[in-house]
Amino acid sequence: MPTMTKAQLRAMTDAQLSKTLATVLRDFESNLKTIALIWQELKRRGTETPFLASFQFSSVLEYVANDKLLPQLALLVGGNPELISRIAALPHKEQQSLLDAGGQVLLLTPNLEKTEYITDTRPLASLQAHEIRQAFEVIPGGHRIAVQLRPVSKQKPFAPPLRPTPRTPVPMPAELRDDTPTPADLDLWGATTPMQRLELQRNALRQRPPMTILEYVVHLLVREGAMRTTPLQSRMRLRPTEQPEARV
Repeated sequence: MPTMTKAQLRAMTDAQLSKTLATVLRDFESNLKTIALIWQELKRRGTETPFLASFQFSSVLEYVANDKLLPQLALLVGGNPELISRIAALPHKEQQSLLDAGGQVLLLTPNLEKTEYITDTRPLASLQAHEIRQAFEVIPGGHRIAVQLRPVSKQKPFAPPLRPTPRTPVPMPAELRDDTPTPADLDLWGATTPMQRLELQRNALRQRPPMTILEYVVHLLVREGAMRTTPLQSRMRLRPTEQPEARV
């Protein structure tokens, strides 16, 4: 088809432009197939083809020449070797379904807030490495690599993770809190300045004996009725002014 000028294209209607584009694409696909076959024959003869080293579709020529990749998809896959190899391993029926979908695949991806998954449509040429593995499933077994399109319903294990749900702090049981005013707490009423009250509060915190893990376990056992109250249990609620019993 002869090259057309911008003036000729601007004079066409939308229907004429669409028809012309379809014709050019068919010619390109046919020419690409011919280029691939010529390249394959030159390679078989051992003839170097340096002019094809920078050719955009040089990585797909072998697949096209061996009828493993539809020439129409060569326009859509870009230059990603992993993507090309996986699409070339698809049956022609699934390759045709990719063409019918406009060279796009469905991916399960997190939303912007990463709180839930949504179904997104992505062009083949824009797929990242992890998205290629998510969309195309390699079927193990046999000498020939088999690949199939992975449906969205089975993509969740391969999709990026959602944002983890923040943990809700577990409140301390009411029976473990000793809110009975101590002499140090009562002294707060006699404080005349904020600095004095703050100092008395600090002293009260320093005087409270911390509860150990053992004391907490014993408390739980006593609460469930598995043990009787012991001196260790009674020491859990000592006032700051009292002295705990000596431990053996």
